[in-house]
Amino acid sequence: MNKFMILLIGAILLFTISCSDDNNTTDPGNGEPPKSIVVKDLNADTTGGKIWIFFSLRENKEIDKADSASTKWDIAFNKTNIICNSGVRGPGNGAIQLLKGVNFSDLTEAPETGYFQEDEFAPLAINKSNPESWYNYSGPPNHVITPKPGFVIVMKTADGKYVKLRIISYYKGAPENPDFDSVPRYYTFEYVYQPDGSRNFN
Repeated sequence: MNKFMILLIGAILLFTISCSDDNNTTDPGNGEPPKSIVVKDLNADTTGGKIWIFFSLRENKEIDKADSASTKWDIAFNKTNIICNSGVRGPGNGAIQLLKGVNFSDLTEAPETGYFQEDEFAPLAINKSNPESWYNYSGPPNHVITPKPGFVIVMKTADGKYVKLRIISYYKGAPENPDFDSVPRYYTFEYVYQPDGSRNFN
């Protein structure tokens, strides 16, 4: 076999391996199911000049109140109240609704309609005066707030992507049985963010 044929066969083999590797490469996040993220002990105590605690679900981090007029944040907390970045609250395309009688893990697709936007300062998107709010309140003597089972928040981020979210605890350290001595206004929650713009959570 002459030198030319050896070089030709080598080039063909190299091209074949290269193509095979390209075909097996998956674009990160493309076609992959969105992952569940758990946020622990987000401090929603709004004393000390803070009105809302702003959070980016896209970047999984708290956003400084100096950026409250931007699209950097998606959801914000004030004690037991929750808002989204839209309308009078911010320049985003956010929207939100609270579903009941739904298992978080079984919710595979966000609803197409039924979302609330912050077109006015009142009522809040999800607030303590709403009888269908996300929590139960025990009253005296312990005054404990516990998330209602089967309640899931579904929302659009500031850039219009879909998220499902469930609140796990309102107390620091997420105690299984909070009592009067538990430290409140610390959110632990789980969410799934779909970056591809679809309503699919699978």
